[in-house]
Amino acid sequence: MSGTCLQCCILVLTAFGVVVNAQCSDLVEFVVDNKTFNNNTTLYTPNNTGGVVHCLRCDRDFMYEVIWFTSDGPSEPRISSCGDDDDMPVPCTKTVGAPRNIDRDLVFSTFVTGTYKCGGTQNQETITIIAIGPPVITDHPAGGDVPMGKNDTLMCRASGLGTLVYSWERRSSGSGWKCINNAETSSYTTRRRMEIGEYMYRCNVSNEAGSVVSDSATVNVYGPPTIKTHPVNQTTVSMSVTLNCEGTGRGSIKYRWQTRKINGRQWSVISNSNNRRLVSNLQVSKQYRCVVSNEAGSTRSYVATVDVLKITTHPSSITIIALKDVTLTCSASVDDVTYSWHRDGRNVPSRSTGRSGDTLTIPRTLPRDAGMYYCMASKEGISVESNRAIVRINGENSIDKFAKLFW
Repeated sequence: MSGTCLQCCILVLTAFGVVVNAQCSDLVEFVVDNKTFNNNTTLYTPNNTGGVVHCLRCDRDFMYEVIWFTSDGPSEPRISSCGDDDDMPVPCTKTVGAPRNIDRDLVFSTFVTGTYKCGGTQNQETITIIAIGPPVITDHPAGGDVPMGKNDTLMCRASGLGTLVYSWERRSSGSGWKCINNAETSSYTTRRRMEIGEYMYRCNVSNEAGSVVSDSATVNVYGPPTIKTHPVNQTTVSMSVTLNCEGTGRGSIKYRWQTRKINGRQWSVISNSNNRRLVSNLQVSKQYRCVVSNEAGSTRSYVATVDVLKITTHPSSITIIALKDVTLTCSASVDDVTYSWHRDGRNVPSRSTGRSGDTLTIPRTLPRDAGMYYCMASKEGISVESNRAIVRINGENSIDKFAKLFW
C-alpha cells in the first residue's frame, strides 16, 4: 500500500453475506451501507435480520492481529483473534456463532444489541449495535367536521427506537392515496381553501427497521347550512304573528330574524330572536326573513310578508232624501282583498247593482233601503268587519205608499 496509512480501524456493517469494500484512512471510520461514520457510532438495525460487521486494521510499520471484544460483560471478554497477515490485511471470515465470526468478520444470524470493539490488545474502536423493531403507533389521527375556510390539525404519535420518520398521505373521493409534500412531522394541518367534501388522511411512520401505517382519519369539510323550512306569507287580524324556519347542516346552527317595512331597503335585527320560531308583535304589515348560520357561513330564507288586515276607511252614516243615490266606501290595509257588503246582518239586496269592490252605491234610494250597513274584507280565509253605518231616508212614509202603487 503506497502512502502513509496510520493505525486505524474501519467497521463495515453489511447485509448478511455481503461485505462492503472499505479503504483505510488516517481517521477512525465506520462504513455502513456505503455510508461513513466516525468512531463510537451507534447503529440501529432490524431485529429480525442478520448481517456482517467487518473490521480492517491498517498499520504501515507493524502487523497487528485483529481481535473482537464485546463490552456486554464487565470484563470485556475477547470474542476471538485473527493471526498476522501481509502488510495489507486481508479479511478472514469464519462463521462460528452469533455473533459468530471469530476473526475480522463478525457475523450475526440476527443482530444482537451490544457494544463491540475491534482492534489490537491495546487499542480498539467501538461500534454499538441496537437491534430494533418497527415503530408502534400509540395515537392514531382523528378526523372530524371542519367548516369551509378553516383548517384542522391531525396528530399521530408513535413510539420506537431509532430515527422516526413521518410522512402523510391524503385521499379524496374517487382518487387513490397521494403523498402530501412537506408533511414530515407528527402533526399535519389541513389547508384552509378546501372544497366541500370528504377527505381521508393517514400517517406513515418508519425507522431503520421498517414502517407502519396509521388508521385513516376522515375530515368532512362542510359549508353553510341549507334551509329546510322557510317562513311563509301570512294574513292576520291580530297584533301577533308566529313564523317558523328550520335549517340543516353540520356544525353549530344558529338563527337570527330580521324585519323591514313592506318592500323597504333596510333590514333590522329583531332582538332575542335566536330560535327557529319567531313570535312577533306588529301593528302594521311587515316583511320577515330568517338568517341561518354555522361556522362555515350563513344562508338567508325566503322573504315572508305578514299582512295585518284591518279596516282603514269605515263607511259613514248618512241621512238623505228618498230617490237620491247613496255611496258608501270601505277600504282595508292590504291589497288583494275581497269585499262584501251587508245590511242588518244580511247581504245587500241584489237590487243594489252598484256594488263594486270597496264601494257600495245604492241608486234612487227608497225607504226600504234604510238600515245599518257594514263591509267585510277577506283575504286567505281571514275576515274583518267595518264599523256600522246607518242610512236614514227622509219622507219614507209618503214615498213608501207611492212605491206600493207603482212597484
